[in-house]
Amino acid sequence: MIVNLPKLTREKGIRRQVVFPDIVPTMALENDLLAIYMETVKIWRDGIVSLLLPSYVQPSAIVTDASPAETASIIGRIFAEGEMRIIYQTPKLARWVSRVGAWNGEKTISAARSATGVEIAPYMRLIDIQPQLDEAIRLNVSMFRTINADTRSRIENIMADAIVNRRNKKYVTKALSEALGISQRRARNAAGDQLHKLNVALTSIRNQELGISRFKWVTRGDGKVRPLHVTYGGKIFRWDKPPSDGLPGFPINCRCTARSVFGDDDG
Repeated sequence: MIVNLPKLTREKGIRRQVVFPDIVPTMALENDLLAIYMETVKIWRDGIVSLLLPSYVQPSAIVTDASPAETASIIGRIFAEGEMRIIYQTPKLARWVSRVGAWNGEKTISAARSATGVEIAPYMRLIDIQPQLDEAIRLNVSMFRTINADTRSRIENIMADAIVNRRNKKYVTKALSEALGISQRRARNAAGDQLHKLNVALTSIRNQELGISRFKWVTRGDGKVRPLHVTYGGKIFRWDKPPSDGLPGFPINCRCTARSVFGDDDG
């Protein structure tokens, strides 16, 4: 704990329960991360258009081999280029997580100021959340590699099927386009999921450093909310003792958020 906000609030004469507004990530932050993810997908798109499709010749009844060795070599080259791109993406990712850290800090400062009138800006330091930022970089790099490897697997299966079943180029082009569509959707889902996980992780650690031990679970209130999370909605939990499936935003593609809560029994 770097400062006891509940105690400072009581000293200002505020005795009611204090509830912060939930900190909801912006679409701009999500799109910025998605743009980094899409660099890997773009490697595959460019490689398919410039290398893989031009090399494909539909097997005929006479020519039974559409050069599977050449096809495998091209796919391997595209995959390797994607892996190399991930190395260059990492500094961009580091800058992105730092921006999310700064943004989350600003939102926490604003929430505390509007709810209590207490100024906590002097206590919001990036160094205090560096472990969470480093972990976010590691998780996203791992996801980059997963998407790259999964894309390779889908492309290999399509090309193997094309050669064995003598597919024409129109069929192959459509199948490859659909495979890239899957990768793009995975990138979009991953970007949103990783942003929500990082945001709630930062909110959790910062609240606990401020002496705030509890939060209220908030759902989106629509049909996409998990049935289990519907039962969590509006309930109070401790940051250090969340439900069995984790904090809001931690389960895959969870869109729930947390509102910091404290009162006379805190601090």
